Amino acid sequence: MPVNATSAGKVILAHMPDDEVSDLLDDHEFPKQTEHTITDRDEFLDELDRVRERGHGFNDQEYINGLRSVGVPVLHPDGRAIGAITVSGPTHRLEGDLYREQLPRTLKGVANEIELEIAYS
Repeated sequence: MPVNATSAGKVILAHMPDDEVSDLLDDHEFPKQTEHTITDRDEFLDELDRVRERGHGFNDQEYINGLRSVGVPVLHPDGRAIGAITVSGPTHRLEGDLYREQLPRTLKGVANEIELEIAYS
C-alpha cells in the first residue's frame, strides 16, 4: 500500500527523522489511487507536519473511494515509530466528531497502553 494514501503510512513517516523521510520519498512515486490522493511531494510533507502536530493521521478516501481511516503511531521509548494502529470504515459510518475526535482519542489511549507495556515490561 502506498504510504502517501494510508493513515498508517502517514503516522509512521511523521515520526521518522526528516532525512530518512526525504530518502524514502526520493524513491516514492506518489501514485494516485483516487481523486483524493495526495500526489505532490511538498503537499505530502505539509500533511506530515499536520500529522505530527495532531498526533494522528487520516485517510479520507485517499486509497479507496468510500473508505476512511484514522491512524496513530506506536512509539518506542526513544520516540521513533515502531508501528501504527488504525481503524477503517465506510465514509457513512466514519464521519463528524466520531471520525475527527473520538476515534483518534481512543486509538491514542490504546497506543499509550502498548507503549507503556513496551517501556516497562
